[in-house]
Amino acid sequence: MTGKIFIENYEGRNNVKCKVCTKCCKTFPLELFEKRPSVPIGVSSHCKFCILEKKRKHYAKNSEKLVARATAWKKNNPEKVNKMVAAWRRANPSAAKAIQMRSRKKYPHKRAAQAAVEHAVSVGKILSQPCCVCKKIYKKEVKAHAHHCDYNKQLDVMWLCPKHHKAWHRVFLAENA
Repeated sequence: MTGKIFIENYEGRNNVKCKVCTKCCKTFPLELFEKRPSVPIGVSSHCKFCILEKKRKHYAKNSEKLVARATAWKKNNPEKVNKMVAAWRRANPSAAKAIQMRSRKKYPHKRAAQAAVEHAVSVGKILSQPCCVCKKIYKKEVKAHAHHCDYNKQLDVMWLCPKHHKAWHRVFLAENA
């Protein structure tokens, strides 16, 4: 029966299109096989469980090389990474919010410093400044960021546009890596 699609009752479901995995020899519905338009029946010969197990073994054996490759790609493609992260956040707002809340809980001193600056700006104690690198004055939609070099000095900030703020962190992380 391997390599052929047949109709069978599967886990209480009647008339399900099934196939036998050539790796584990178990019968599964077609949705448990990866789609492969290049093969005649349109799905892979191994079930998703067997493919996942193969990927896990490959990662365990080659994890250092795979992590190094992924890290290098991220370093060489920051714009693509930023777009992918932004798209993920839009697609998963509740998960993104949960990550943000965990970060706030883990680093309360950072949030306290941010809140102190937000309050100081709102009451006029500190004025928003243009970016200290490019000197661009930003409108309300795109504000310069108040960057803290030391979170213990809550109102001692450096004003950076989003572009230069990201660049500052990239350089800082590279120097301290």
